[in-house]
Amino acid sequence: MRRNVPNETVIAAMIARADAEIDAYCGGRYSVPFVDPPLVIRGLSEDIAVYHLFGRRQGKMDEIRAEKYKAAIAMLKGISNGTVSLGVAAAETPGPADNSGAETNKETDTNIFSRESMGGF
Repeated sequence: MRRNVPNETVIAAMIARADAEIDAYCGGRYSVPFVDPPLVIRGLSEDIAVYHLFGRRQGKMDEIRAEKYKAAIAMLKGISNGTVSLGVAAAETPGPADNSGAETNKETDTNIFSRESMGGF
């Protein structure tokens, strides 16, 4: 395999990894994955993906990339705890949990999975 040739599969995997990190931080406050990500989220995704791409290489991480990653994570923590706003509507706050573990069909308000439908599992 030739060096310095972009591997699209690896790039896609690192973008997916970055987006998963973003979703993990933002999911408690916003509906994720974002349908139309705000510009700040796109930038964070780029910085995180590039960090992970370069992290795959042997040797020392570029200091600028490492600092951008740390800044991206700090921003995501701020988004997660509500001190930073994305300027988009936050997800609706869920109502009280029924703690039954039952998944319901929102249109018919009936259980999707039950002891009967799952054959006793």
